[in-house]
Amino acid sequence: MPRNKFVSLLLIFIFCAVCSDAQTRKRTVKLSETQIKEKSKEADGLFKKKEYQAAWPIYLQLVTSKPGNGNFNYKAGVSCLFANADRAKAIEYLTVANEMSKKPDDFNYHLALANMYAGNADKAIQLLEEHKATLNEKEVEALGIDRQMEWIMNGKEFKSAPNQVTFKNMGPKINTKYSEFGPRIAADDSLMVFSSKRNTNNGFLQDYTGEYTTDVYMSVIKTTASKKVRNIGINVNTPDYEEVICLSPDGERLYFMRDGTQSVGDIYFSELRGKTWQKSRVLSNDFQTKQMETGATISPNGKWLIFSSDRKGGQGGMDLYMCSISETGAFGEPKNLGPKVNTPFDEDNPIIHIDSKTLFFSSDGHKSMGGADIFKTYLADPKVGWSVPENLGYPINNAYDNLYFAPTADGKKAYVSAVREDTKGSTDIYEVNFEKPYATTNIAVVKGLVLAPGGTPSKSTRILITDKETGKMVANTVTNSSSGKFIAFLKPGSYEVLFKTRKLGQFNDSFVVGEEMKMKVNNIKFQMVP
Repeated sequence: MPRNKFVSLLLIFIFCAVCSDAQTRKRTVKLSETQIKEKSKEADGLFKKKEYQAAWPIYLQLVTSKPGNGNFNYKAGVSCLFANADRAKAIEYLTVANEMSKKPDDFNYHLALANMYAGNADKAIQLLEEHKATLNEKEVEALGIDRQMEWIMNGKEFKSAPNQVTFKNMGPKINTKYSEFGPRIAADDSLMVFSSKRNTNNGFLQDYTGEYTTDVYMSVIKTTASKKVRNIGINVNTPDYEEVICLSPDGERLYFMRDGTQSVGDIYFSELRGKTWQKSRVLSNDFQTKQMETGATISPNGKWLIFSSDRKGGQGGMDLYMCSISETGAFGEPKNLGPKVNTPFDEDNPIIHIDSKTLFFSSDGHKSMGGADIFKTYLADPKVGWSVPENLGYPINNAYDNLYFAPTADGKKAYVSAVREDTKGSTDIYEVNFEKPYATTNIAVVKGLVLAPGGTPSKSTRILITDKETGKMVANTVTNSSSGKFIAFLKPGSYEVLFKTRKLGQFNDSFVVGEEMKMKVNNIKFQMVP
């Protein structure tokens, strides 16, 4: 999960970002010798401070003017590896730099990383082995070379048996030249919320990257070709950093993390009333601490929460915790998911499937292909606990950080943020279609529309659904205050439904969920008859 820190010297950062944009646009223009000296001094100063994002476009200018200059190509390659860029491109510059008679001591290390991102596993391992031989034990540990070699070998293994999936870029209405990430969807796949660092945000420029403090956006997806995207508004977005972490199944409650002047990594929420998102509030102080609470997911029945935190007493880094939610909305004592799920590294960005048993999350501590990968774990029996996490494999995961996964009800489609060949910004949002389902369940998504006796949507109506066979209430919800719709998650069977309205009184109806409705979004219209 991105962790951008705010600083006060805003004008400096704006200047850097403007320079960066200008340099990127003009990188194909050859420089004069005087300009080369000036640009080289500027870029080297940034490079020395490890401000690679700012140095990267300047070195591109220098390489264009001096394509055979080994020093410029080396620094362009290293900057590319640590900037918000397609890191596989670094190999192009480092290959030229490899012709230098005298190379920096860390040259093989960076060339190895470039080969890792480019998918050249054997070459990357060879170069890491060569570089490792020149280091002492502490230096090897500091660079994490053994771990990186393990990642590369894992990647080689996963690539040998890839998943059959197809990626579809969500297009220019959602993806821009800035970073888009963290997609979350309603259970009926009609609404997506996501995070973006685009230049229409409420925040100021963060730093030398030229990207803006993150805001939350929403996209109403009517068809695959029609998407309406808008900033979710000032009741959620501030000059601080807001990042989407969860959307309720009915799409009417947004959970997000706020980091900056108002809070330090706390979870907030906002409710949708009609078409307006209400003023955001802190979720609860029952479980939030002074440490970071970031990713979160709430079960479809609303009875428990899983969140990530770096609080004391965990396995290390960010851990996943679970707590119950009472009927009054109070949160129970958080319980660590334990060493089977959590590692000494980071587990983050949890999201639960509609089956309430399959949990997806990101981790750089399990068997990863490089940095963070997406994993899933299954809760078959609460007494036994969660299963050993399973890597979702290639190409869902690759050598980059893979942090976000939003599953759909049918288990055959998901939304991710990723770096791919057609990525427009640092990361783009993609729709991924699976040949084989990644989750199965006997749950059906019932998307109900309740109509009043006159045929108009019955807004803010209480819905009580009871299983006819057991007599047990299985759903207690309210229709949308604008559309009269509701969402329920039900097993195949026969059900009684009670509608409670303020002005018209109570109405009864019944319906059946068939076997064929499992793992699908099923539209059912209910007409209240006097």
